[in-house]
Amino acid sequence: MEKDYLILKRASASRPSGEWNDEDFDVLADGEAVGRIFKANAAPVGSPWMWAFIMPHHEGRSPTHGYEATREGAMAAFAKSWRARVMGISMARGSCIAVIAVLAVALVVLASAVVRLENYRAANFIGFCTEFDIKNPTQRIEREKCLEATQTRTHWVWHLLYGVGLL
Repeated sequence: MEKDYLILKRASASRPSGEWNDEDFDVLADGEAVGRIFKANAAPVGSPWMWAFIMPHHEGRSPTHGYEATREGAMAAFAKSWRARVMGISMARGSCIAVIAVLAVALVVLASAVVRLENYRAANFIGFCTEFDIKNPTQRIEREKCLEATQTRTHWVWHLLYGVGLL
């Protein structure tokens, strides 16, 4: 999981190869470079400090870079974009948990319907409740109630297994 805290380290200390000026910094998260903040040679007027994520940490983030008037402003903008992604990941996990919970509830509801319908089917197939005349509407309703109330197997699991075709 990505860490929430960021460390600013001079590029000359972070990247020993090459020559780096004093206004070039690496942004570290959990000891790994995730971006840069530096004074750009070509930048919008009044905003010389550029911040940017480095590959692959820019994926799924918006914005991925920007310009600010001060180094502190660049640090704040970088942190804001970084934390938006970190929170987005945790919200995505929360959404996954919600979806799993909804699917679990739907599975229970469907399994209960399968058990009820398989019990009814088995009672009808075996021949329970045959004393009712199905041509008479009142007795047909009574027969339906009788079939729904009849238990044909010893446990609901058997109904479920028969209902989904495993037995």
